[in-house]
Amino acid sequence: MEGKQQRMSVAILGHSFIRRIHESFRHHSLPANYDLTECEVIHMGLGGLCVCGNNQRHVSTDKFKRRFDNFLTIHKPQVVVIQLGENDIDCGIGTNSGILPLTVASTLEEIGILLLKDYSVKKVVICELFTRLRPRNVSVEEYEAKRRHANSILKTLLESHPSITFWSHRRLFGAQTQIFAADGVHLTQFGQYRFYRSLRHAVMRAVKNST
Repeated sequence: MEGKQQRMSVAILGHSFIRRIHESFRHHSLPANYDLTECEVIHMGLGGLCVCGNNQRHVSTDKFKRRFDNFLTIHKPQVVVIQLGENDIDCGIGTNSGILPLTVASTLEEIGILLLKDYSVKKVVICELFTRLRPRNVSVEEYEAKRRHANSILKTLLESHPSITFWSHRRLFGAQTQIFAADGVHLTQFGQYRFYRSLRHAVMRAVKNST
């Protein structure tokens, strides 16, 4: 019991990708707790979640805080891994239409700062935005251009924050087998496993750098 209390707490937050991977753990489709003993990993994933507000250029953490404040206050994670931003750049209709890559990247940066300052998180990992085989509201070309731009800006912004790091899913995207499900957005079982592996490496690196 004492050893368990000393394990570092890690929270992985995001949209439906995180909700779905949590379900895979619940159904024992993936090794429990990422097959890690040095930390305890918990998830919170909300389907369809966007992090930006309705203004193309306005940067705010309000939406993130409304969704995750209670979870963070209760669990008090020492490390947080984030997978967010894809739904924001795939908003081609409605009030969120035309959210800029700079706004997405800056919002994610501010979320990282918020976690460090307001929730006493030791280490934040912000994952690169996922590619999409078939975006829902914009063309493949527009989505990919925005995604690459947002990732590039985000990576540069985070270089000035020693406790916030950018995580690349390059091993996942380099897979020869199809990782996307029929909808072109979510992952196949194989893609889910590759995503799990990438998250596991991200958690291991963050925990190591936090001790």
